[in-house]
Amino acid sequence: MVELTRDELRAALWACSEAVRRRQIGGVSCPPQVLALRDRLNRAWVSSSRQQNGAALTDSTVCAQQQVGTREAAALLGWTERRVQRRAGLLRGQQVAGRWVFQRAEILGYINDFQ
Repeated sequence: MVELTRDELRAALWACSEAVRRRQIGGVSCPPQVLALRDRLNRAWVSSSRQQNGAALTDSTVCAQQQVGTREAAALLGWTERRVQRRAGLLRGQQVAGRWVFQRAEILGYINDFQ
């Protein structure tokens, strides 16, 4: 059994989540073992955060960090996909493998602030 520091746990979770996200964006399936590892690292991170902060984190906190593509961002905003692409800078989007990716929290924040 290997013990990780909080920083190492955070880095491992980020690396695993990034690998899964890039495969999903590219339309490539992810091995179930990698998905299980990401879930296990996520549970360990949430658990360590609760212990350190003394405050309960909810699944919505973790979900707020999810990324969405142009189609889902357009659906959330009630815009066309083209409009989302044109305003990608405003929404702090990033291009990954030629596709726009947005933080769900940024989209929801924009909705709360401007709509």
